[in-house]
Amino acid sequence: MHLECFEGKSISNKFSFFYLCIQTGPVLEKNLILSPSALRSMNRFAIFAVFLAFLSSTSAAKAGIFVERGRTVELPLGAGLDVYERFVSAGKQFYINCNIRRTSACGRWINEDGSDSRATTTTVSSEGLVLQSFTESDVGQYKMGNNGDVLSAQFSQ
Repeated sequence: MHLECFEGKSISNKFSFFYLCIQTGPVLEKNLILSPSALRSMNRFAIFAVFLAFLSSTSAAKAGIFVERGRTVELPLGAGLDVYERFVSAGKQFYINCNIRRTSACGRWINEDGSDSRATTTTVSSEGLVLQSFTESDVGQYKMGNNGDVLSAQFSQ
């Protein structure tokens, strides 16, 4: 058995690196022969590394914000992104930053199929996005930056 290991970066940057090891078949490399017990323990390590990567991508990767209906809210999603993404009741939507990418679709929320969502007026700030008059169509999950973290925006009680 040959164990091939790959170095990967954790999604949430909570654990900066992990290793994924995969058995690839019988091979001798640099006169190193691994016993079956060593392979089993390395397999356990590989499973543990994948489990750690899964936990780091699902645990601390979420934040929440509560907004009063009709209020203007600034969502700290990261500055300088060319495209912002959200998951709302209407589905997956994208907002193209006109400061970075000038297209006919910039400055508004676009549905995944390319149609205009006719959502709340949104502008880009130094911290992220500003949504004017927060409504039901704005409640959902907003992707923060490029690292996969999510900000949940919902109505306050």
